[in-house]
Amino acid sequence: MVNVLKAHATRTVIDCASIKSPTPYQFCKYAAPHHELIFVCSGRWHIVDRSETYNLKAGDVLFLHSGRHDLRVSECSEDFSFFFIHFTRVDSDDVLDSEEEDVYNQDNTYLIDTVVHCNERGRVYRDFESIVHDYWSSRDDKLVRLNILLDLLINDVAYANRKDYQPGYENIERVLRTFRITSDRFFRVEEAAQIAGMSTRSLSEWFKRATGQSVYRYQINFKLEMAYKLLQRQPDHTMQEVANTFGFYDAFQFSKLFKQKYGYPPKELRKRTRSGAVDNPQED
Repeated sequence: MVNVLKAHATRTVIDCASIKSPTPYQFCKYAAPHHELIFVCSGRWHIVDRSETYNLKAGDVLFLHSGRHDLRVSECSEDFSFFFIHFTRVDSDDVLDSEEEDVYNQDNTYLIDTVVHCNERGRVYRDFESIVHDYWSSRDDKLVRLNILLDLLINDVAYANRKDYQPGYENIERVLRTFRITSDRFFRVEEAAQIAGMSTRSLSEWFKRATGQSVYRYQINFKLEMAYKLLQRQPDHTMQEVANTFGFYDAFQFSKLFKQKYGYPPKELRKRTRSGAVDNPQED
């Protein structure tokens, strides 16, 4: 069975917490008309829901759809801990057979299995952590934030539920995030592997699989794209200033790579920008 949730809907967090307990059922008691999302942080959890049996481990998410579950047996290891989020449903939320999921427009809906295997300390974990933190905070804007964070969480769980998703991609996302927020330097493969928590060989294989490019080539292309946008916005920058901003060795290296990618030197882009004749860049 696949849970179908309307995307970008207004939902309210009713209750949530981070729990460590050898008897989780008392905390996760299901109550219609609300949904429940549970993230296993550590340990193992064995549950029986009507005729279905689930053996959950760290990194697994359990989705309990409003009115569709009846947990009868629950056992867990001594080191079991978890996040839970209890939240309202909307009228269009539904459940369907797995074979039917292709009929839904995934731009407008999130598709989530009852159990989704996620990265143990990846993006979904951080989403749960943020929601629990904000829910118990005294922020005066927390209701607005919780609605946004909950939709982001559901989106990330649905993404992890995709057939082409592999947990290794979360490690690559950490690397990509570092590249995107650190514009003034290039990272060696060994440094990227350390960020991802992988060997250099595994990092290179996963990175190529996720992006279609090597670590070095991805950084070159990404920085050139940022440089292109910068010269569009602020054409008065010198080539050396742009080179320094994005970690190139010097203006000569930057200009050479820029021309290889776009077919003309960055000074030509600056000239076109000033004359108002700039089009969208053509990728090589």
